[in-house]
Amino acid sequence: MSRIITIQGEDQLAESVAEATAILRSGGVVLYPTDTTYALAANALDEKAIDRVFQVKGRDYSKPIHVIVRDIEQAAQYVAVGETARMIANEFLPGALTLVLTQLADSDIPPLLVAGAKTLGIRIPNHPVCKALSNALPFPVTTTSANRSGMPNTYSVEAVQEQLGTDFDKIDLTLDVGKLDSSSVSTVIAIEGESVTLIREGAIPFSVLSDFLTQHGRKV
Repeated sequence: MSRIITIQGEDQLAESVAEATAILRSGGVVLYPTDTTYALAANALDEKAIDRVFQVKGRDYSKPIHVIVRDIEQAAQYVAVGETARMIANEFLPGALTLVLTQLADSDIPPLLVAGAKTLGIRIPNHPVCKALSNALPFPVTTTSANRSGMPNTYSVEAVQEQLGTDFDKIDLTLDVGKLDSSSVSTVIAIEGESVTLIREGAIPFSVLSDFLTQHGRKV
């Protein structure tokens, strides 16, 4: 059964994140808030932990899962971060934006995480829980909305419990900050070299990204 911690105040945040990081280091799954939805965290380098996330969500194994990192330098350990990607990251991250980038040839990202693709979605959410988790861990963690696959996104722990039913008990720890202010998802873009393509529009309008790129001499 999932242990639920209601986070109130910075002291409780620190204690909760310490417990969460211990669970993630041991291959566990944590439900946590982001700057968009509630999400499921597992060690993104641990195939067994990743598989647990797929099972909790009932997610199709053909669909990749994105990760959160503490900064663009950590991302550069796993993906090719070119000039355009770095420029976008410097302007819009931390924030509700996912960058899908080409994996490095020597990346140790498990194929299960990316459904066998050669790309990886990178998130740097603007949320204190995400920042604390990323700063406390040496590895990236998964970030996929904690909904039943194919159902609406979840913005409260109660919504997650309702959707997942008995599968909620497969989650080792829940970090509850109440209902999230956001009712959106991250915007997802693919960056290959200097080419930027919209995959999903979310909290950051693609028009804003396009205007920014145009102002800096990039074509969209």
